[in-house]
Amino acid sequence: MRSWSARALPWQLPAWLLFALAAWLPLAPLVLALFDPSALAFLGDPRKLILLGSTVWMSVAAAGLATVLGTALAILCARVRFPGARVLETLLPLPLCLPPLLLAQAWFGLTDMRGPWAAVFTLGVAAAPL
Repeated sequence: MRSWSARALPWQLPAWLLFALAAWLPLAPLVLALFDPSALAFLGDPRKLILLGSTVWMSVAAAGLATVLGTALAILCARVRFPGARVLETLLPLPLCLPPLLLAQAWFGLTDMRGPWAAVFTLGVAAAPL
């Protein structure tokens, strides 16, 4: 008797092709725009370069903060047993369920932080459970 996976094998390739077509077809205009030389013309504008640099800097800083906090929290949850550890493990992913704007407004209301460091802090803390 053949197993279910052996019977489904002839249908797997068409199913994967249909999935790939449905998932990637809407992205085709974006991917094709990457190969258009005029699409990179905006890099000649100094203001846009500054904005791009700020975006990259804030992203790297927030990812670094999230990595440090996430590693510390992972070690704490995995290696140390203390009262409330199960509750902490349950609540840690909660910031991932909230929209970033809501988190930013909550942190602003709690700490009155402003500027790029506030954004780095908010995104770093919110992504720490990843």
